[in-house]
Amino acid sequence: MLKIFSKMMYSLLGIEHSPQLPAVIKNISWMFLDNVIRFFVGLVVLGMMAHYLGAGGFGSLSYALAFVSIFSLFASLGLNEYVLRRLAVDPLRKEKILSTAFVMKLLGGFLSFFICLILINFINPAAQLKAMVIIVAGSLVFQSFDIVDLYFQSTVQSRFSIIAKTTVFIVMSVVRVCLITMHASLEMFAWVSLIEMLLTGVALVIVFALKGNCLKFNILDGGIAVELFKNSWPLFLSGILVMVNMRIDQVLLEYFKGTHEVGIYAAAVRVSEIGYLLGSIIITSAFPIVFKLRHSNEDIFFLKLKQLYKVLLLIAGLVTIMVVVFSGQIIHLFFGVGFEQASPVLLVHIFSIPIVFMGGATTYALVACDLQLFHLARTFLGCLTNVVLNLMLIPKYGAMGAAYAMLISYLVAVFSIIFLKPVQKIFFIR
Repeated sequence: MLKIFSKMMYSLLGIEHSPQLPAVIKNISWMFLDNVIRFFVGLVVLGMMAHYLGAGGFGSLSYALAFVSIFSLFASLGLNEYVLRRLAVDPLRKEKILSTAFVMKLLGGFLSFFICLILINFINPAAQLKAMVIIVAGSLVFQSFDIVDLYFQSTVQSRFSIIAKTTVFIVMSVVRVCLITMHASLEMFAWVSLIEMLLTGVALVIVFALKGNCLKFNILDGGIAVELFKNSWPLFLSGILVMVNMRIDQVLLEYFKGTHEVGIYAAAVRVSEIGYLLGSIIITSAFPIVFKLRHSNEDIFFLKLKQLYKVLLLIAGLVTIMVVVFSGQIIHLFFGVGFEQASPVLLVHIFSIPIVFMGGATTYALVACDLQLFHLARTFLGCLTNVVLNLMLIPKYGAMGAAYAMLISYLVAVFSIIFLKPVQKIFFIR
């Protein structure tokens, strides 16, 4: 089934005769399998946690995760997309590129951790919320090890990083279930999030080493570091804005309405975000090949980009329709009777999937065409729209207001620049 899905997608993309096709099919099959596991296991465990913690406790945990995730881009420094591009077009310098990017992301992780600590003490929420934020914030340091995943993506060998990350995910899912049966405290679930990120980093390093590679702390090539920062700073700033755009609603919901409303909203958001993973699979599998076409044959590059858009919109449409039809059943089955109010929120939020799919694809396309500043501009407009609408709608409409604010802001964040001449070739492909 996985191979049939992969072949169908690459046939639609028009690369079914590529010499890389066997490796690509294997790569996307592994990513699809990972997505299926995370969908079913994640949703079941998430539902069990929601049942156990209740809307208030689930909202508190979601608030801590949302607050910390706003600062996760300080840890990545916006390097991911450009590093993936450099590895795809210049594999001979992989050691210097990877090690330099790793050191930069590690320093960014420590910086983001301390910024998070300062701000949460300034905001000064309830003691339990503050403690959970501080615990989860420790995971920011370990995000630097995701550089290993970028290497395997660039070589179309994602199965190695998937095996490492999925193994840890399954183990920690079992740990979460054990905590529920043991009637553990809310803070213990925050500790699990931190430990999961730590073990994921360790697993990635082990897999990387088994393939004959090594991340070195003492390699920081000044020239490469300057190049990475020069080309990534617009993505760094836009990434911060994207994360603010995705998480500020939960922070403001807690401020205006409390953790119970955050829990209702977070239940709907988690279902939508599981759907986002499918678009991520397609984009990250296709773009290493598409990046190379940008330098070898521009006409073919834009043709494949257009075909990729069609595939993404087709799949996004199917996922959206399925969730719209079964939204009530999904919320009732996985979250229970205390979360019925999440169903109408999900009906609004799920329409973000086609927008998010197109946003992800056009971000990579803008990077491939060295148009990162336009991505920064559109992301700023989307973030500004989201904050303003949330401040207007949440006090009166709560979670539903946040859902509508998110949907409108995502539209602005993706499509606000389509009529600017330099980027029209990406959006209006003949």
